[in-house]
Amino acid sequence: MVKILTKVFITDAAVVNPHFGRIYYNVDSIDYYSNIYEPMGYTQQQFDSTLSYYARNPAELNRVMDKVVASLSQLESELNVQIKPEKVQRRQQDLIE
Repeated sequence: MVKILTKVFITDAAVVNPHFGRIYYNVDSIDYYSNIYEPMGYTQQQFDSTLSYYARNPAELNRVMDKVVASLSQLESELNVQIKPEKVQRRQQDLIE
């Protein structure tokens, strides 16, 4: 579930981003969530049932969300490592021009 929720949060961020949101403008959230959980072997019913379980068990949800936050933080760190050299190179190029 951690992998699924990590991807759900990334997708949600993309949907509200003005640059990417237009892609999802007329798409029902069920459609883009199904593209996340179905490849991982979950059906919509299983996904909904799992979310209902966590809604009834907030302590368990907090443990899962801690792992989701850690996963998102790790992805952000990895992305920053990839982006940083590009930003430095662009700044150097801007100084030359």
